[in-house]
Formats: sequence, structure tokens, C-alpha cells
Amino acid sequence: MTDETTRQVLVELAELRGEVATLRAELEVARAGQSSLSALGNQALLAPTVFSDLDAAGPEFRSAIQAIAAAGITVGADDPNSIDPNVRVYNPKGFVTREQMAIFLAKTAGLGGFPPVAIAANGDGAVRVARAISAYTLDPQNYLTVTAAYPGPDFQPVVTVSLTAPAPGFVLVTGAVELGAEKGTSSTGTSTAVFARLRDAGTNASSLPLYAGTDRSIAAAISPTFVFPVAAGARSFVLEVQKAGSGNVVAYNGVLTALFVPFGATGTSTLGD
Repeated sequence: MTDETTRQVLVELAELRGEVATLRAELEVARAGQSSLSALGNQALLAPTVFSDLDAAGPEFRSAIQAIAAAGITVGADDPNSIDPNVRVYNPKGFVTREQMAIFLAKTAGLGGFPPVAIAANGDGAVRVARAISAYTLDPQNYLTVTAAYPGPDFQPVVTVSLTAPAPGFVLVTGAVELGAEKGTSSTGTSTAVFARLRDAGTNASSLPLYAGTDRSIAAAISPTFVFPVAAGARSFVLEVQKAGSGNVVAYNGVLTALFVPFGATGTSTLGD
């Protein structure tokens, strides 16, 4: 090779060495970055993936899962610690997808075509007949006989219904009862009116006063409906009657139905819907 050719080769080799050095430096930077990412990844794998109150050994979340499963919001998974197939839990280390969370929230709030979460209960009177009976044929010994004279002692219960409200909300209570005056041979001594009320049995709770006029020749029927605001916990509602006058009154076919709703479909209170 000529001297000129040799010089060109040497120049190119020098440039190539420079490029190799640059590549080596960049490779070291890349390796350092990879090491950092690997370390972060290992820390993420070792870190807790759930909140502490969702630990498998902790019972805090179980009652909540049971409540939403009972309300039909979600089913959950089998509880490995229970032989009852109806006892459901979540895998505490499992993820909930955005789609599942959207469905849970929609079912809870009654949105997207889902009915709002509700808990219903119903109750019958101590004596309930299958068909209406004329007041002329009533035997007072076989039915609730209202003997207190107005304004005498407290109202007498005809029928009671109870439920457990999982949270503050409202209970829609509907009922019905038929009333008749005690059978007699004359108009004297018979009751002329019945005072009734639908009452929340809780302390200082509200009630719905009612009035049903009756005498020995007719039977009166009342069908009260009322929305009671309630706090969380067990609640009882009772349909009661009290007569005016000296004669007895019989109450029969008493029935109550209670439906708990936390809020309305628009997010406002049930009273405003």
C-alpha cells in the first residue's frame, strides 16, 4: 500500500475505535438502567398488593362481601373456610376490573337499568283468614278483639313486620286490615269509630294516624302506606288499632310489607322521587 492509503486506513480505524467506545458507553448506561428497573420490579413484587383490611386472615371485609352478595350486587367466590356453599367471599389478592366495579356501582345505585338495592320483609297478623268475611258473621273470639275504650289505654297491635336496614335510608311500609264492630242485637253498646295508626316501633319514631268509621252493620278496610326515614339497624313497624265507644271491634286480615331503599334512582332521597 502507498503511504496515502495507509494513512486513510489508520484514520478510519481511529474513527471506528471512537464509535466502538461510544457504543460501549451507551451499553453501560443501558445496563445500569436495566438493573434499576429490575430492582424496582423486584420491590414491586415484594410489596403488598392489597390494603391491610383485605388480608386473607382478617375478617373485616367478610361482612361487607356477605351484605352485597345478599343484596344481589355480586356473587363473589366460595369461602374455603366454610362448608356452606352460600357463604361467599372475594379473593383478597384478586383484582377487580373497571368493568366489574362499574357493574357493582350501577347495581348499588340503581343505575343503568338496574333496580336500586332493596331489602323487603312482610308479616301477617296472628290470625289471618283466606277471604274477607262479612261483619255480620264475625265471631269476636276468633279474631283480635279491640276492647279498650277510647281514649283508653294504648293502641293494640294487629300486625308487625321487621327488617334490618344495612345503612341509613328509607323504608316503604304498606299494609291492610279489615275492621268490624262486634256483632250485637241492637245499636246500643257498639263501637262507632276505630282509630288506627301505622307506626315505626323505634324510639321517638314517626307514625301515620288513620281513622276508620264503622258500626255493627258495616265492615271498614284501611290500606295505609308510608315512607319512614331510618338509621342502620333492626327496625320494626306495627299496624295498631284503638276503638271509640263502649263496644268491641274485631280486626282481621292484617298484613304489612316493608321495603328498604337506601336512595332513589336519581341519587336523591326516596321522599323526593
